[in-house]
Amino acid sequence: MRVILFLLKCVVGLLAAVGFALAALVLVLVLFGKQATELKRSEPLPERMLLVLDLAEGVVTEPQALSLSGFGAPALLEQIQALENAAKDPRVDGLVLRLGAGGLNQALAQELRAAVLRFRKAGKPTYGFAETFGEGGSGLLHYYLGTAADELWLQPSGMIELLGLQLTSPYFREALDNWGIKPEAFQREEYKGAADSLLYQAMPQPVKENLQQLVDSQLASMVEGITQRRNITPQRARGLINQGIVLAEAALEQQLVDRLGYYDQLVEALDQKGLPQEWISLSDYGRDYRPPATEKDAARIAVVYGVGPVVRLSEGGPFANPTMAADRVAPAIAQAAEDPEVKAIIFRVDSPGGSYVASDSIWREVARATARGKPVIVTMGNLAASGGYFVAAPASRILAQPGTITGSIGIIFMKPEISGLLEKLGLAVDGVQAGSNAGLFSITEPMSDYQRQVINNFLDSAYLDFLNKVAAGRGLSLTHTRALAGGRVWSGRDAARIGLVDELGGFHEALIAARQAAGLTSDQPLKLVTYPARQSPFEVLFNEILGGGLSASLRELGLLRNLSPLLRSPAAARLQGLARDPRQSMVSNPVLTPFSRQTQ
Repeated sequence: MRVILFLLKCVVGLLAAVGFALAALVLVLVLFGKQATELKRSEPLPERMLLVLDLAEGVVTEPQALSLSGFGAPALLEQIQALENAAKDPRVDGLVLRLGAGGLNQALAQELRAAVLRFRKAGKPTYGFAETFGEGGSGLLHYYLGTAADELWLQPSGMIELLGLQLTSPYFREALDNWGIKPEAFQREEYKGAADSLLYQAMPQPVKENLQQLVDSQLASMVEGITQRRNITPQRARGLINQGIVLAEAALEQQLVDRLGYYDQLVEALDQKGLPQEWISLSDYGRDYRPPATEKDAARIAVVYGVGPVVRLSEGGPFANPTMAADRVAPAIAQAAEDPEVKAIIFRVDSPGGSYVASDSIWREVARATARGKPVIVTMGNLAASGGYFVAAPASRILAQPGTITGSIGIIFMKPEISGLLEKLGLAVDGVQAGSNAGLFSITEPMSDYQRQVINNFLDSAYLDFLNKVAAGRGLSLTHTRALAGGRVWSGRDAARIGLVDELGGFHEALIAARQAAGLTSDQPLKLVTYPARQSPFEVLFNEILGGGLSASLRELGLLRNLSPLLRSPAAARLQGLARDPRQSMVSNPVLTPFSRQTQ
């Protein structure tokens, strides 16, 4: 009888869950149907328009499922494609950059800036506006991006904080000693500094020299871009950086900006120039843009994202921090390589590294793809280090931004041992074990000499494997590869000089390289296809909230198939911007300034 009652409760619970889900779906349909009716455009896009790229909205490297429906930050590739299309679109008269707020890293700033410069080269005017370039933090990256504009505006109360670049890390060794915590680290080699903050009380000299070389190279890239666009000498640019803060009036006098004024004055000035009064966000334009005609002979180019720490298994849901999970990325590369319609693969890598085994699994599929004649073009984001470089090594071609942090060819293992801390706290750990090494990874037990030797043997083997695979992939000798390795990090600018990277560039240049590698003509239309296939927002949410089983059942019923186009419609895409007019919106928080501090 109890079994029957239990089964009945399970059935009732399941029906309630399904009923609730269906009710929610009906409600969403009603709400979205109403909004779709109210917000539906009479035409896809206006006949004349200005586009607005607002950095306060944020830009993410890897497209997220909810961005399909207009919710969340736009993806970098989508913004770049939108600018490429807009450069050829006669309806687009120009571009306005909203600067000064929103997170940026150096590689992202460089890639967006290159896209804006290509847009300008097509004869489209570009205007930049910032309330301030920094307020309690560096504005260097936003200002660097702003120098791509034909005309750069600054609010009269604003300033330009050109504070340079800084890499710092806290060091805990003395505190850990006081707490009774003994970290043990095994690394290959002296520049592999991931555990240094726990091992030392100050930055080791080899690591400091390496990081100084890195920030010097990155700053040189910034200075070069600023001097080219603002027509000032490198010496003067560095003098301004050493000055630190330049107030608005001084910025105008020193030709760092072209106009002082408020945002409404910029809007009025552009109206007086005869530019369109209808302003469209670049994200909305990208979603609504339709090419004049669909090319039947478009060549398929696969796009695979490897973003976040390298791990073996996918973890978390759609709102978790991204990871380069081997169980997702490796099959995606394999699937794209096996697809005869795919002419080349673009592999976007933005990762600090992680699991050696997971990195090797992804490396294997990249190597297999290139071996079977399928070109793999790696484009690096802000960080492609350690395992992030490992997975790129066998690619047909590797591209990076000048400010990309890459290399870190090395390996590390660390174990903090806390028995001393437990003793100080009056705590004890006791138990039993079978096997003399059962506690090898336990943080409550010190390592034996034998266990240290086991770890060192593994690291020696893994490091040599890493070196050999980089040498083979890059066509370098093992001796030369070892000289570039040791855990040393390089800027993309320096990595291109020493042979770890083939050329400087981003998605745009990667597409050119993919064309060349696949033997396609320069005018051959391309169709970019993401692997694995992106899920619709409803699929993601139902998989996360209700589980894959119910989502699959609803998919079979056709509900998700019918709802997904609705979420991707222009009406739904504008729900988040219902009260936002690019002409009237203000930067959400001018105190939030871009990042010039980067962490390894």
